[in-house]
Amino acid sequence: MARVSVVIPSYNHERFLGAALDSLDAQTRPPDEVVVVDDGSNDGSVALLRRRARPGLRVIEQENRGAHAALNRGIEESTGDLVFLLNSDDRFAPNRVERLAGLLETDDSAAFAASWIRLIDAKGKPLGVKEAWRNMHPWQARFPERTFVATSNAQWNLLQGN
Repeated sequence: MARVSVVIPSYNHERFLGAALDSLDAQTRPPDEVVVVDDGSNDGSVALLRRRARPGLRVIEQENRGAHAALNRGIEESTGDLVFLLNSDDRFAPNRVERLAGLLETDDSAAFAASWIRLIDAKGKPLGVKEAWRNMHPWQARFPERTFVATSNAQWNLLQGN
């Protein structure tokens, strides 16, 4: 079975971090490692993470360099065979790690896995399910000759729709 790392980039998300970590503790297949990169928070994020210290949870503190720098640092520092990304204001469904890791472990042709996401507001109220480009409106790119639209190319869809 592959080792699973979950990387959480975080900046001033003290009010959300507990729920994000709780969602990992509730996994049907818990990750082997959780790497949280605090990107220079000035709220109580680091104190919360220190209170939640446990085996398998690593906290890396760095000066504020932006979300992508924190994410890249977490990926570089992770030790798992599979790396899952969890934004600090999000939560994983209880079987997310099991299902996606299972897919990647059994399908040699799969290089990455993704899923739809259930949107919630800051209080956890469900807002609906985002089905990638299927229910997102196309938007005009910075390049007038090209408009992003739904295609069957997963890489292109990820580039245009996050």
